[in-house]
Amino acid sequence: MSAKANLRLILQADDKVVAESDDPRLWQLVLARLYGKPTEQGDQPCRDDVGNVSDAPADSPPALSAQPTAAFARLIAVSPEEVAGAFRPRIELPFLTLDPHSWEAYRRQMPPRGPHAVGPAAIAGTLLALWGKAANLPDFSISDVVAVLRASGARDNFPRRTVKNCKWLQVDGAKVLVNPARISHAKCVAKAFCKSDWSEYHATVAVEHARGRRAGNTSSLRKVVR
Repeated sequence: MSAKANLRLILQADDKVVAESDDPRLWQLVLARLYGKPTEQGDQPCRDDVGNVSDAPADSPPALSAQPTAAFARLIAVSPEEVAGAFRPRIELPFLTLDPHSWEAYRRQMPPRGPHAVGPAAIAGTLLALWGKAANLPDFSISDVVAVLRASGARDNFPRRTVKNCKWLQVDGAKVLVNPARISHAKCVAKAFCKSDWSEYHATVAVEHARGRRAGNTSSLRKVVR
């Protein structure tokens, strides 16, 4: 009796793994395309995430047609290799696996509390929300955030509260979304995690707080004048 083989589809940029999937529908589709065989879904084209018509069936997984890892890298101004190395994005649960070295750099360079602090669930939520945007995936939830932390050996005792208190994230029911007005902050955090360098983030927060203090002083002066 022969053993059943487990097949995995892996997308690589040179020798770097940028995406992978164990979904049998996906590798069956790829094999069918490679050998020119019809698929169960037929050959109807569908639209990819930039609105162009692609050759993939309408209900196929959306990630590979648009090269989402490269799109994510462009979004936050890093290389695809840095994205793959920092959190190994996928198109199925747990969607991200946070690199231990990147995580250690985050814990070492970030304070546990205060204006510069970013909780673990906010890190996972930020990366998930931006990854979903780049990969054209459905919105993620708090449960997905917890799954990423658990798969990466990390935890947050109050994940929903952490995400809700994060200035650049929004909680809409069960969904975790990027606040459009603060997407630059989300990109800055994702870039810092990918590069294991939080100096730019700290500088951004310092400038923001300095502006806030100046605005507060101006407001107080106006009250005194009145």
